[in-house]
Amino acid sequence: MPQFHTETLRIVRGERAEGAPSAVAVLTPPLHPARGRESETFAMLLDLGKAAPSRLYRQVREESAQAFWATPVAVTAALRRAVIAANKVLYQHNLQVAGPARCYGAISCAAVREEELFLAQAGPARAYVLRGSDWEQFPQESLPPLGAGAYTEVRVTYWPIRPGDRLLLVSQTLVRAASADGLRRALSLPDPTAVRDGLEQIAAGEDFTALLMDWAREGPPASERRRRPLTVPPPPPAVEEPVPSPLVEEPAPPPAQPDSHVPPPPPELATASHPVEASELAQDPVIRVWEPVQEEEPPQLWEATAEPELVRPRPSVQERLARLNLGRRARRVGLGLKATAAQTGYGLKTLFRRTLPGRERRPRRRQRERRPPPAENSRLMIGVAAVIPILIALLTLWAWLSFGSAVRRQQVLHQAQVEAALAQQTADPAEQRGHWETVLTILAAANMTDDPEGGVLAAEAQDAIDELDGVIRVNPTLLWSPGVEVSARRMIVHDLNIFLLDTEHHAVVQLTMPGAEGQVAGEAPAILTAGEERRGQQVASLVDMTWDKPGGEWSVSQLVVLDSASRLWLYDPAWQETVEFLPLGSAQGEVQPVAMASFEGRLYLLDPGANQVWRYWAREGGYPDRAEPYFSTGAPFSLASARDMAIDGNVYVLLGDGSIAKFFAGEIVPFDVTGVPAPAPHFVALAVSPAESDGPLYLADGAAERLVVLDPTGAFLAQLRAEPGTLVGVQVLALDEMGDRLFFLADGGLYDVPVPPLP
Repeated sequence: MPQFHTETLRIVRGERAEGAPSAVAVLTPPLHPARGRESETFAMLLDLGKAAPSRLYRQVREESAQAFWATPVAVTAALRRAVIAANKVLYQHNLQVAGPARCYGAISCAAVREEELFLAQAGPARAYVLRGSDWEQFPQESLPPLGAGAYTEVRVTYWPIRPGDRLLLVSQTLVRAASADGLRRALSLPDPTAVRDGLEQIAAGEDFTALLMDWAREGPPASERRRRPLTVPPPPPAVEEPVPSPLVEEPAPPPAQPDSHVPPPPPELATASHPVEASELAQDPVIRVWEPVQEEEPPQLWEATAEPELVRPRPSVQERLARLNLGRRARRVGLGLKATAAQTGYGLKTLFRRTLPGRERRPRRRQRERRPPPAENSRLMIGVAAVIPILIALLTLWAWLSFGSAVRRQQVLHQAQVEAALAQQTADPAEQRGHWETVLTILAAANMTDDPEGGVLAAEAQDAIDELDGVIRVNPTLLWSPGVEVSARRMIVHDLNIFLLDTEHHAVVQLTMPGAEGQVAGEAPAILTAGEERRGQQVASLVDMTWDKPGGEWSVSQLVVLDSASRLWLYDPAWQETVEFLPLGSAQGEVQPVAMASFEGRLYLLDPGANQVWRYWAREGGYPDRAEPYFSTGAPFSLASARDMAIDGNVYVLLGDGSIAKFFAGEIVPFDVTGVPAPAPHFVALAVSPAESDGPLYLADGAAERLVVLDPTGAFLAQLRAEPGTLVGVQVLALDEMGDRLFFLADGGLYDVPVPPLP
């Protein structure tokens, strides 16, 4: 049997790690192995990824080795059970932990006995065998990861061992870092130390584990072995012949017959003194250790030397009696005599019966009358022939309904688990998303999203997709359900009051909340309605409203409503019965604003017709002065489609195509919306925090049921998603004074949600 030795190499952070790695095991038989495992060596290399704890490596290694040594007879069955035991431990571990803590990997198990190598592999494992210039890789195809399901695919390979062969088991990181040609060149280096140095060099700094098994060539070449003569061992010392027994005389043994098929040995076999090993004789086609060497007469080995002739001792009486087996022979003689007596008695009895007068009696056998075949009933036969296929179909259907559903369930779970394992192994976000979406598709197609295991896997896939897409799941609270159709233009939140500008009924309504959370108390009374007369003035159609806080010469905190006649109406919740009238200064040309906002005591009107934003400065408790243009020479581009705006120091304008424009101090500021996951967004409403300058921008996306959060540069921060149907038809957005709660009006009513922490 060719001897082999092993070399282990483990690279951690670019340096060789000392000691036996937890991922490698080379074991000899234990004290009491199963039948057939007594002369085998078991080697194993595990690869569970960088995040796997050493405890898990140790548990998988122990269970796998125990399964191998406990399986009798067939070595391939023992290797398969070792791989299955490793998969079972890893799968049970993955069931008990959350998605990020799950481990998937690969295993290579080798069993060496005499001149044979058996290799079993599962997962993306790789093994390489080198024999001279021949190079083999096992397995040839990619296998599902170890631990991805309750069952795993195993590939078993057989390789006859010859001196000079090498086997290399490597982890996945080395396979990805080095090419197959580089591994072959490293494995072809002259000695195991050079092989280890070559593997470390081609790894390019990656962490990996490798196990090398080398069957080194031993002894001189065959040409030299053929010249070595056979040394004839000296005969044993003569033994004094015991006195022969007079009872039993042993016959002389017959002379040995020469074998005519074996040629005579070469002359040097009888004269040389150099010993010849049995392995050398086995490789020489002329000399065979199991056949006698022939000459013209049967040779005696001791006649080749000058030693005295060997005299065989005569056996004792007890040994001779034991060889005769007198008891067994006597038993056979007795059985023969008994059979002879029985035959003799039967013959005499028959002779007397036939000799005496009278007819010989023979036993009568009652002849059974043969019944005629029944008449053929063609209708019955046709019915039976028609019923049999129906019964078979019904039985098949019953078996499929009884057992097929369980089989289909396991198949679907296995497919989904394989996709989940592939998603966790790849580093490409797009590829990860594709695998996780495949998991959801597989489970949804089989209606297994409510299954205990399928539901857990679906939730894991959805969480992974949410993390990739920056999704934050929220649970909005329904504050008010109007019961009638409401078309809101603006929403203002101040203290415990919510003001809605309802363009459907041309009124401003006020809602009062009982506390920081909870349902809106009472009905929604109108505080201002178009067409009514207030302070001797008739209220025109309402355009927009804003909450104007103290700033500059503006010293009050009130709700300001703008009508189409460029008149301002002031409302203070502390004086609910009072609505004040405030004139607004003129502007260049006819002003037709579509939106209004205030910031630090200044009032801004968005006028698409004039392609301008008009700015008013507070003075003497109002805005009597003439408006000044925000853009010195008009907007940098057309604002004809502008529909809304918000100000937090920067001026954000929402355009009709759903895009956003940003301005500061009358100049345009680059604002490119980037990183928003599919589908492409189409924004319909926007809001900024009143308490934060240059803060995040909140937008309602009409292309999907979500609220998108962007930073001041337009980069994607997060998207808020709720239960399906909650965010359908969002009309307006607003934040409270502290920026802690976000309010929105959708088709289902008025909702609020706490603002979650943003990335």
